[in-house]
Amino acid sequence: MHRMDMRSREQYLKALLGRYLRVRKRGKSALLDEYCRNTGMARKSVLRKIAGLLKGESPPRKRRRPVYGRPVRVALETLWEIFDRPCGQRLKPLVEEELGRLCALGEIEVDEKTARCQWAFKIHPFRASKNHPPSHAKLSSTSGSRMRPALTFSLSR
Repeated sequence: MHRMDMRSREQYLKALLGRYLRVRKRGKSALLDEYCRNTGMARKSVLRKIAGLLKGESPPRKRRRPVYGRPVRVALETLWEIFDRPCGQRLKPLVEEELGRLCALGEIEVDEKTARCQWAFKIHPFRASKNHPPSHAKLSSTSGSRMRPALTFSLSR
């Protein structure tokens, strides 16, 4: 059996949707069987797609404003790399103790505005998880997904 591509399956489902809504239970079962046989999709997946089409599009989620900007994010990611990517509980005391020393040695460049902003480097340790590269790092969690971001830094003032 040859599987259809996604666009073809969507078009086919939209064409069947009108008939699906008009028929009773036995007719719906026959239409689902036909669709599953022609597309190779599982019945439960087809029912979810139909429910999604009937429900319509959900409204976009509200996004939070970032708590702080790019310079602080870059500095925190650099510190995270310098300290060999520790979890948030271990990163917090390291940043508090070593930030001044690393700036003095030239290991990290932090502008005066960011350096004066000491609250920016206060990380809430229980909101940070470990062992993920900076490409997955999220500062001030704003992701709309249900999955928890890989590395989350939260500020506590």
